[in-house]
Amino acid sequence: VNFPKKNTSLLLLCLYLITTPAWSTISNNKFWIPVTLNGNYGTFLYFLEPQLRLIEPQASSSTQASGIFNQFLGNVAAGYEIYPEFQCWFGQTITTTAQDARRSSREEYRSWEQLMWNHTTAQNILINSRFRAEQRKSLNFPEWAFRLRERLIFNIPLKNNLSYELSDEILYNLNSVPWIDAAAWDQNRFYLALVQRFSKHYAFALGYMNQYLFRDAPLAQANNVLYLNFRYNLP
Repeated sequence: VNFPKKNTSLLLLCLYLITTPAWSTISNNKFWIPVTLNGNYGTFLYFLEPQLRLIEPQASSSTQASGIFNQFLGNVAAGYEIYPEFQCWFGQTITTTAQDARRSSREEYRSWEQLMWNHTTAQNILINSRFRAEQRKSLNFPEWAFRLRERLIFNIPLKNNLSYELSDEILYNLNSVPWIDAAAWDQNRFYLALVQRFSKHYAFALGYMNQYLFRDAPLAQANNVLYLNFRYNLP
């Protein structure tokens, strides 16, 4: 797919300006390292993803601890291919958070259900839509939190098994609980990356994510995330 360089640069600039928040927000630099494992037995699918999240220490800030460890997420899921382009999934996530805007430690359990749609255009552009409903439980609080997430990804091929990905995800809280700072709109995650595929099994993605957390000032955050993703499709 050949895109005019001028139009592509203008598009990326507009997307950056749209996702760049106001100056009154807190800004953190983060490093996310997910390892994504996918596999299937016919129409039955499975997924495993450990993910390490680091953060640049801000010892002078009262809202951050001084260590670099931010979060660890363990994701596991099973799915079923309903039609060639549609999948349904059920998964669970265990989250350990060492740094948070208000609490220095948090353990969280999530169960979730999601629908995925995958479509490849005539130009070999892969479009992926993921709609997820989450049920979240902090191990330190009795209340359950419920959240919806919608993520849209475009994977556009370049050459030599190289492609770039462009995505945006919105996260929305359905209820308010004491351990969640955002009452409704939770986050927006804009992501742009280069993906190098080495074989039908191995791929590597390196990109940038702008993670905006909707919070009342001064707790709103606009985080810069360096995203490094190792992907392996099991034979």
